[in-house]
Amino acid sequence: MEKKFSLGSLLLSTKITAFLYITSLIIFLSMEIFVYSNAIQLADNQMTTEGYAYCNEGTGVARNACSYIKGVANYSIAESSIQNIFASSEEFKGNGIETSIIDYVRSMDYILNIIIYTPSGIPLKYMAIDGSTGPVFQGNRRFFKSFMQNDSDRSWEFIDERSTVLFVNDNSPKLSLWVKIYSAANSRVVGVLCISIDTRNLFTFDIPYPSSFSRNMFILDSQSGKVAANRTDYVITDETASTLFAKTNNNGSSGKFHMVTEEGNTIVIYERISDTPLYAFYYLSSDSLAVYAADIQNTIYISIAVYLLLIIPLITIVGRWLTKPLNKLRQSMDTFSEGDFDIRLSFNTDDEIGKLGRAFNNMVEKNKQLIDETYVAQIKAREAELLLQQAQIDPHFMYNLINSIQWSAMRRGANDIAETAHSLGQILRISLNRGKSMITVARECELARYYLELEKKRWKNRLGFSILCSEAANTVIIPKLIIQPLVENSVKHGMPAAGTMMISVVITCENDELIVDVKDDGKGIPPEILSRLPASYSSQSVHSNGFAVKNIYERLVLLYGDEFVFEITSGINEGTSVHIRIPARTDESGEGGNVSLDNR
Repeated sequence: MEKKFSLGSLLLSTKITAFLYITSLIIFLSMEIFVYSNAIQLADNQMTTEGYAYCNEGTGVARNACSYIKGVANYSIAESSIQNIFASSEEFKGNGIETSIIDYVRSMDYILNIIIYTPSGIPLKYMAIDGSTGPVFQGNRRFFKSFMQNDSDRSWEFIDERSTVLFVNDNSPKLSLWVKIYSAANSRVVGVLCISIDTRNLFTFDIPYPSSFSRNMFILDSQSGKVAANRTDYVITDETASTLFAKTNNNGSSGKFHMVTEEGNTIVIYERISDTPLYAFYYLSSDSLAVYAADIQNTIYISIAVYLLLIIPLITIVGRWLTKPLNKLRQSMDTFSEGDFDIRLSFNTDDEIGKLGRAFNNMVEKNKQLIDETYVAQIKAREAELLLQQAQIDPHFMYNLINSIQWSAMRRGANDIAETAHSLGQILRISLNRGKSMITVARECELARYYLELEKKRWKNRLGFSILCSEAANTVIIPKLIIQPLVENSVKHGMPAAGTMMISVVITCENDELIVDVKDDGKGIPPEILSRLPASYSSQSVHSNGFAVKNIYERLVLLYGDEFVFEITSGINEGTSVHIRIPARTDESGEGGNVSLDNR
C-alpha cells in the first residue's frame, strides 16, 4: 500500500525552508504592491500636476483673447465716429462701420465681427470678416432683454455657427462680448456693441503638451452645452457634455474628476475661462498613467525575477544551517533510545536549541540516576524480603510445636501457660498471613493485641494498652508488620524502670487516607537519636525480630513513594508519638470488622 503524502512526513529543514520562502515571498510581494501603489499614486499626482499646467496654458491663451477683445470694445465705444452715430440720429441708416474702426480691427488677430445696435436691438452697422451676412434684430431675444435690464455693462455669450442669433448666414462659432454704449453728454445708454472672436482660433497657438499626454482639449459652453472649440480626434456628444457639466462641482472655477468617456476610464481636468460661460476640459486617459508608471513596473518585474532566482538557494542554505543542531539532537536521541545512556550534547549557544540540548543532557542524567535508584530500591526490597524470610524460619514447624505446648498445658491445668502459648501461636499465624506481604488493618490490630497481651503477662499491672480502629479503617490493606513493631518498640525501649506505661493505638480514615497514631507515656527517645528520625536511621533503631523503624520507613517508600507521612515526636519522660498517614486502599475480601481492643 502506498504511503499517503502529508506535511507531517516532511523533514523539519524542508518545512523551515518552505516557511521562510513563503513568508519572504509574501513580504516581498506585499512590498512590491505597496511600492507599486505608491508609484502609481505619485505618477497620478505628477500627471495631474502637468495636466493642470497644460490646461492652464490653454485657458491662459483664451483669457488673453478675452482681455484683448475687452480692450477692443473699450476702444470702439470711445471712438468718436460711433459716438457721432448716436448723437445725430438713432435712425441712422447704413451698413458699414467707419473706416477708422475697420482699420483698427483688421490689425488685430482675434476679431471675427463687430455689430452696433440701438438700445431696442435694431442693428445699425456691422462688420464680419468670415462672410457672415444679415444682422438679426435682437429686441425679442431673452438674452438681449436680460442684458439691457440688468446693471452690468458687459456680458459674454457663446453663439454656435449653426445658430441664426446674430446673422442670417452665420459661418463661425463665436464668443461674443456685449457692451453697453453710453452717451458722453448725459451718461444714458444710447446703443450696444457686440464684438466677437472665433473660438476655433483659441487653439491655433502652440501650447506645449507633455510628451506622454494625448492632445484631448476642448471648450464647452456651460449655458448651451455646445462645443466652442475642439482639439480632440472625436466628436463630443451632447450627453457627454451634460455629464461633464454635472461633475464640475456646480460649475466651480476648476477641478478634477474621473469618468468614463469615449476613450474609456479618464481623468478630466477643467477650468473656467475668465468670467465667460466657457470651460476648457482636458482628458487624461488611463493609458497615460500606464506610460508614467512603465519604468516603475519594469523595475518591479526585474526585481521579482532576481528574487526568484536568488532566494531559493539562499533560504535552503539558511534552513540547513538552522536545522543542523536539531539533526544532531535527533541523532543523539536515537543513540540514547538504543541504550547508550552516556551520550551527551555540547551546545555552546544560549538560544532555544542550546537550551533544548542542555535539557536533553539533564534528562539523560536524571534517567541514569533514576535507573540507579530503582536498581538500589530493588536490592533493598530484596533485603527486606530476606529479613522477613529469616524471621519465619520453618514457621509451620514452630506453629505446630506451640500448639502442642498449648494442649499439653491445658491437660495439666496450667492455664497461664496455655494462654501464653495460644497468644504466641496467633502471633505467628497472623504474621505468616499465608505468605502475603499485605494485610488488613483489622488483622494487623489483632496481631498487635496478641503481642501486647503476652507483654502484659510479663509486666503485670505496669503495662496497659488501648487499640481503637474505626469501621471504615478495618478493611484497608497495609504492609504487614507496620503497627506491631511500633508497639514493640514502645514496650522494649519506653518502659520506665519503675511505674506504669500506657500504650494507645488509634486508627481512622479521613479524605481517602488512613491515619495511624501510636502513643506511649514512657521514657521517650533521646534527642541525639530523635534528630535522625525518620530521615535516616541508625542501628539503634533496629529491634527484635529484625523489624525496625528503618524497615517500616523503607517499605512505605517502596509502596507509596511520596504519598505518605511518617512522623515521630518524643520527649524525655514525656513519651513517644508515631504518626503515619498513607493512601487508604480497601480490602475487597471483606475480612475486616469493627475492632475495639482495650486492656488496662
